[in-house]
Amino acid sequence: MTVAEFRNAVVPVVVRHAQRYPNNGVVIFNELTSLEPNKVRVLLPLLGRGTNFPEYPSVSIAPLLVILTTDFGREGRTRGKSLLEMRAFITDEFTELYSKEAASHVRTFPFLPISLSTAGDIVRVVVREIGCSAPQPLCLTINDSAVLWLVEKTKMLLPAENGRAVAFETKLQVEALLEEVMANNALEGGTITTDEIYMDVAETCSYRRCTILLEGNGTLAIACQGTGTHTRVSSG
Repeated sequence: MTVAEFRNAVVPVVVRHAQRYPNNGVVIFNELTSLEPNKVRVLLPLLGRGTNFPEYPSVSIAPLLVILTTDFGREGRTRGKSLLEMRAFITDEFTELYSKEAASHVRTFPFLPISLSTAGDIVRVVVREIGCSAPQPLCLTINDSAVLWLVEKTKMLLPAENGRAVAFETKLQVEALLEEVMANNALEGGTITTDEIYMDVAETCSYRRCTILLEGNGTLAIACQGTGTHTRVSSG
């Protein structure tokens, strides 16, 4: 994509967003360092060097919150550095790539590797969201053993991926399990008389309650009200 094509594709989108959300708009550029310097210069008004784009002088973009991400962490270029060293490195790298002018209004917020505890929280949130968005919505939870199993599968990636790896692995495993169970109509059934296996589910939840479990053979399974336990044959 040429610089002109980039401008024609990006600027109108940003302007429409600024018009729709004049007070609380957010613009995110993921992995900005992958853009050529000439294309980044198109974005200079968003980086604090102006209040509008020349093509749209009447639309102010000054109130927009602009978030830029880089891939330095995944590349290992910030490993072993202190917070001060990381901030200095990122600022210097940004200045070298795009000019001091582009970097002068940018504030750096390094993201530190998440803890295993936080990774577990991510697993639980993703599982709950999967249940809510399922074709047959569920009050879906996951027990501690299954959480630890998913975190362990991605533990080596956490320093670089910072949560994306564990979220992706959770979606991969749990969505496959749900698809398999629903394809077999295994969620059809009555109501059981005990909720002992259901953890951290609000009593007001109006959907069928299900829990992701870890079987003794190291495979994920799902247990739902009135249906028993259903194991995914190839969850490993």
